[in-house]
Amino acid sequence: MKVGINGATMHPWPLEVQIAAASAAGFEGLEIWRDKLEQYLAEHEMAELVDLLASHHIEPAGLCFVYLGYGDGQQAERVKAVREMVRLAAGLGATAIAVCAARNPPAGTPKAELLRLATEEARIMAAIAADQGVDLFLEPLGLHPVVPGPMEAMEIIEGAGCPNLKLLFDVFHYYQSGVSLEEIAATPVERLGAIHVSDCEDVPRKDLDHLMRLYPTLGVLPAAEMLRLPRDQGFAGYVIVEVFRQEYWDHDPDLAVHSMEYLEALLARVPWERGGAK
Repeated sequence: MKVGINGATMHPWPLEVQIAAASAAGFEGLEIWRDKLEQYLAEHEMAELVDLLASHHIEPAGLCFVYLGYGDGQQAERVKAVREMVRLAAGLGATAIAVCAARNPPAGTPKAELLRLATEEARIMAAIAADQGVDLFLEPLGLHPVVPGPMEAMEIIEGAGCPNLKLLFDVFHYYQSGVSLEEIAATPVERLGAIHVSDCEDVPRKDLDHLMRLYPTLGVLPAAEMLRLPRDQGFAGYVIVEVFRQEYWDHDPDLAVHSMEYLEALLARVPWERGGAK
């Protein structure tokens, strides 16, 4: 297992500052948001960014993110966005792109049909990414109308039949959707691409907002129980801190350091050592 930090956790900072901070805090990888990447590339060459990451010993753990839809009139735009993200990922040396299903499916369409349409679109996108050696990590979202948890995501992944289409497991979204430990355990570890960790405030799940996230171990989310399952299956990919919180962005100058400290506190509860399952 490797440890990473999502760029959203350090949202106010430009990409070069995020890279330096992630390295200083001891992270191995940085999950990069497209807007930060594009801002950097407006003034620098991709080769400079590759060198900057290498000089700080930081891997590009992935890019965020593209939308998966339901074969509607915007499919061509989404496919175009995937092609561009794959181009950026390949140039950067990133091997994964996060994918989220659109939250606004066509009204009146049964869920089973929406999943079928999403599967067809996922197959198209995964084929584009595979040509450049890039994986797509499909992330269920809390209380999503179509893909709220791993069962629906795995229906798309298995239905698409593409080895480079995998699952992105986010403890916050799983908690909000009420995903059971049995569902998490049923996820084949070979189809698990990465794990996002955080904590959250003690409010009803229906009222949770992604800005209510906290550093790991500071809230009510049972992340340690969730993480023991992929640990026991031998998951060796990235565990990534992803925290959206205005309070931290405004008042914590040590975002990356605190993210690592609380991540280590969480991993000690699992327990899970960096470099492999214990």
